[in-house]
Amino acid sequence: MKKILLLIIAVGFSSTLFAQLSGKDLRGPQCTTCTDPKDYINDNGDNTFTADSAQAYFWQICSGQGTIVGSNTGQTVEVQGTPGNNFSIKVVRFALGKCIEACETGTVQMSCDFDPDLGGKLFCDGPGQGGNGNVKLAMDPSELQDISQITYYYDISNNYPGFEFSNGSTIMTATGTPNNGFNVNFSFDSNCQTISTFVIDLYIEYNNGCPDEWYDNIEVTLSSYSPIIIFPNPGRGNDTINFDGVDYKNIDKLEIRNIHGRLVKSIKPNGQTFETNGLQKGIYLVNFVTHNRGEIQKKLVIQ
Repeated sequence: MKKILLLIIAVGFSSTLFAQLSGKDLRGPQCTTCTDPKDYINDNGDNTFTADSAQAYFWQICSGQGTIVGSNTGQTVEVQGTPGNNFSIKVVRFALGKCIEACETGTVQMSCDFDPDLGGKLFCDGPGQGGNGNVKLAMDPSELQDISQITYYYDISNNYPGFEFSNGSTIMTATGTPNNGFNVNFSFDSNCQTISTFVIDLYIEYNNGCPDEWYDNIEVTLSSYSPIIIFPNPGRGNDTINFDGVDYKNIDKLEIRNIHGRLVKSIKPNGQTFETNGLQKGIYLVNFVTHNRGEIQKKLVIQ
């Protein structure tokens, strides 16, 4: 019974203490003298920091150019900012009945978490005949500028027996560059009406210091419509977000839902933009409800 009482007192003290700390500014002289001699903070190398286990945590940027994204009261936090900027981060941990502080310096790292989003078009000369099409990245222009070259590898022999590209092979390699907008054209000789998807492997070469990378088995759905892109993405609260690939006149409504699926905003666009006012930092799903293409969903990050 005594142990339970002590635990209740400790937890209550932890909650009261961190409620008080969250209302104070922990910057200033404390940051210059605070260190981490016992390695309470681990720099994970991907703009995230993890503290040793404790009952409660309170993180804050002490100095420099960096911003904590999301909660600052968890065991792990993420810092964002301009790549190359230095900062100091501080955590106050409640453990073993007392507050323990530690500070660490860091540098905002280049984000290399790239999620290729592909779109394509398909045009047939006639049923059972040949045709032509193209495939391209449908990404935020701010991400595309970090790419120097993309090599597309198509192999559709497993999905479409008897199909051949116009070069007489079931395999085709093509290269997209910034000059052609990473747009790759192709042509084929038959079975046009049966082709709905391609599975493509990508080899992406970056010009921003990120390592070149393979992306395997990306499925591309071919249609006569352009892929929808939204930019800037990530955006910020009170931003104007642009979208392309669908005419706003064909949009019945634009729904913005949080990552749990709850509707937070519904818009009837009167142009090729929408506003993010009222959106907190986080990941959102933007649903374009159209009367000619159904519903198309895109991911939007607010920083």
